[in-house]
Amino acid sequence: MEGYLIDASPTTEGTELVLATDHGLARVRARIRYSAHVLTRPDPRILAEQIMSSEDSIEASVEEMLASPDYRVRVRVLMLASDDLETLTRVVHRLEASGVGREVNRVHRLAVALKMNNAPPGSLVRVESGRISPLEDVDDPLYETPSIRYVKVTALAWHGPAMLSDRVVGAMIRCDKEEFVVRPDEVVEGVRYCRPHVVIARFEDRVLIPGLDSDEWVVMEHPLAGSMEGVIEWSRISGLPLPEAAVAPIGKVLTTAEAAEAMRRGYILDPSIPRIEGWRTVGELAAADLAGGGRVPEPGTYWGLAQLDFNSLYPSIIVKHNLSAETVGVACWGGTVPEGGIHPVCTDKEGVVPSVLRKLIWRRAMQKDAGLVRRADAVKWLLVAAFGYLGYRNSLFGSIQAYENVTSIARHTLLKAEAVAEKMGYRVIHSIVDSIFIQPASPSAPQPEEVAAEIERVTGLSIRVESRYVWLTIPAIKDGLRGAANKYFGLTAEGQVKVKGLAMIRRDTPKFVKDAQSEALAILASARNPGEYKEALASVSAVFAKKASLLLNNKVPLTDLVITKRSSLTPRRVLQAFAAARAGLVGGVVKYVMTPAGPLPVTHVKEGVRIDKVYYLSLLHSAAREVGVDSFTPPRKGLVAEYNALTNYLG
Repeated sequence: MEGYLIDASPTTEGTELVLATDHGLARVRARIRYSAHVLTRPDPRILAEQIMSSEDSIEASVEEMLASPDYRVRVRVLMLASDDLETLTRVVHRLEASGVGREVNRVHRLAVALKMNNAPPGSLVRVESGRISPLEDVDDPLYETPSIRYVKVTALAWHGPAMLSDRVVGAMIRCDKEEFVVRPDEVVEGVRYCRPHVVIARFEDRVLIPGLDSDEWVVMEHPLAGSMEGVIEWSRISGLPLPEAAVAPIGKVLTTAEAAEAMRRGYILDPSIPRIEGWRTVGELAAADLAGGGRVPEPGTYWGLAQLDFNSLYPSIIVKHNLSAETVGVACWGGTVPEGGIHPVCTDKEGVVPSVLRKLIWRRAMQKDAGLVRRADAVKWLLVAAFGYLGYRNSLFGSIQAYENVTSIARHTLLKAEAVAEKMGYRVIHSIVDSIFIQPASPSAPQPEEVAAEIERVTGLSIRVESRYVWLTIPAIKDGLRGAANKYFGLTAEGQVKVKGLAMIRRDTPKFVKDAQSEALAILASARNPGEYKEALASVSAVFAKKASLLLNNKVPLTDLVITKRSSLTPRRVLQAFAAARAGLVGGVVKYVMTPAGPLPVTHVKEGVRIDKVYYLSLLHSAAREVGVDSFTPPRKGLVAEYNALTNYLG
């Protein structure tokens, strides 16, 4: 049997594998070899002999492994292996309960086993005589796109995606570039029409749509990786089954990848041994506990800018300077403090974190060059999270000293990049984290590509020209004196509008406000010189004035006024909390409209409900200020008095 591995689950009779084939799903059993490592008080060789004589299904042996935290001391470890995960787990529990052993390397056994078998989910495999074998190079980032058919199903209420307490009016089905809406009783047939291997649906959809859970397909949550292609990428990297990888925190994906690398090296992963930070003075802490680089920009519109971005700056620093928990701040021969760093680093062997990130950086570069955008984006999020996870105390290879080295080196690198740009005849308008925005100070300034090449030579880190701008606007913060560090919008040389941090791209902005800001930027995009930009701003003011008129005339649909915010409550906890459900806290999401009495959950909204116009007008004014409109002309047709009263109330 051949097919793409989607899911796997251990059973008492072996591991059940779910394969995607041309004819649909196939469920087969295979013998997957699971392993467990146990530190023992008596000689592990004695326990190995006892277990081998009493448990026919378990193979016991003794291995020499490297002990944490710095992996320089060898110890003997009892290694147990079996195709029967239930028996293996029972024996380990018995050893721990009797006090003679303690399990280490306790990381996702199934994921690690599949990775060790070179058959991670998302890859093409053959199952023959109960054995699984790969049919492709699982480390190839340019693998052929798996033939896994999937469909997305979303239950709909009047306001959009339905919540548990909503009345379902239909369902949206997306598959094979098709998109259609069906009645609630037609959903299952609509899904069958798409012939999927996988159905992507929220927890709410599975509760509200009877029959969606079926053996005909595998159901999984909407992917955190952003796309089905992203889930497959995360599964191939980590070994996690697709349904688990779809909802796994990024840290879990990184942990399993790091664990597999550590086990290949013969490392013992022992969370009971803490990584203790040494004593430091208050001054030393203040100097080390700083964020990455950046500056507070001057607000305004700038012309002829170029944006230079380092390629995966923080992960690249980790790789270049070998920053990992077992390499930073530990005793070794040849430890040195890297340029711009704070703590000494061992360089006699590559750390686990740099090793994993080096492969991911290479993987993403290959995928970007091949135009595999969704795969590259999935890897990008792993790289973005890797830096934060390095400073997380519960990370397998987390280290606050390694984390501090990264931020310190990043600040040093950004300052060097700014100095190079200024020396080559550019003004640095803004810089933040891994980006610098530069403007030529004279017509004779070299091309931005030349500046990037020199920065790369000086810093030793890859940097590229990300965008050239006809104009770039940095909004002012509330005091009006300083520019926002994390907000900007601009027109690129290719005629595209790039947006960072504005209301229109934030999840909690109602559609009414998003549409206004989107229309405003479309008008500004027509400007090619300062005069045209000033004229466009006048037209932008009219856009917001029109939106205000619609609001005051009660002509904005309720669906455009719904506000969505994230909640920490999970769907299952909400089911157990009636009060939370009544408040609209369902599925980790809060959806409401604002009334004079306060937020009203969408489940309680009725026709004719009064809307808090002051609140929505304040959102409109904030969105207008972000694009450079401090005020807009009051609407006419008898609404001037109401408008003035509301704006006076806003102050």
